[in-house]
Amino acid sequence: MSGDITDRTTTDIDNKVLTYAEIKAVATGNPFIKEKMEIENRLMRIQMARREFEAKQQKFQKLIDVTGPDAIKAYDARLQSLMADRLSLQQNTIRNEAGEETFRITINGKLITDEDEAGKTLLAVSKGGFAKAKSFHGEYKGLQLSITIDPQAMFPVLHAKGSLRHDITNTTTKVGIVRSLKNLEQKLSDRIQNVQQERETMAKKMDDAKELLKKPFPHTEEEAEKRARLIEINNLIEQPHSTPPVDSAEDADDEKIAFAR
Repeated sequence: MSGDITDRTTTDIDNKVLTYAEIKAVATGNPFIKEKMEIENRLMRIQMARREFEAKQQKFQKLIDVTGPDAIKAYDARLQSLMADRLSLQQNTIRNEAGEETFRITINGKLITDEDEAGKTLLAVSKGGFAKAKSFHGEYKGLQLSITIDPQAMFPVLHAKGSLRHDITNTTTKVGIVRSLKNLEQKLSDRIQNVQQERETMAKKMDDAKELLKKPFPHTEEEAEKRARLIEINNLIEQPHSTPPVDSAEDADDEKIAFAR
């Protein structure tokens, strides 16, 4: 056993208590002392288990009443916003007669349909520092565009804002910027799926907590039995003749002689 007190096991403690109980039982000649000590020791452990059980039950109840519903509400709000932004992207997508998407973006009030020109313009703004980033405004498929520069990394980030603000890219190439814009709808779909999964996980935790709350404390019956027996033993100990009777007159004489010595 190591020097850390936390390494002491239940068995270690039990053995010390029982050894003391045995010594006391021999010294007093009362065999009920040992049983009393064993029962009290077991009841102490049951009480510890009950406190732990009740603490867990309180956590389950809080999950069901407060934590879970708050999380579900937040997930639903986020899903609604993500779906609204995805819908905006879908409704503002323009296609040609062949069903192919036609690229369109507005940058500082100018409509641009050429991907290469759009990439060059966005890249120039991104490299223009805080002043150009602050004066930049744009629109892509119904979402408002903005650019911020990380003050620590000094790196530009393009954002698209609808119900939520979405980070598009921090790339430094014109092709990468346009590609990230065009992949925004798929990115939102992936985020919607992730939030839905998180919501389902929380809902399952709440259902599991409801089932666990139905379970009673597993040691209730044993605790009642031990308490009842402890009352019996205490009554027996308090009786003036609680030790077992001597089997014969010869044994009684031996006890008297031993006592006289």
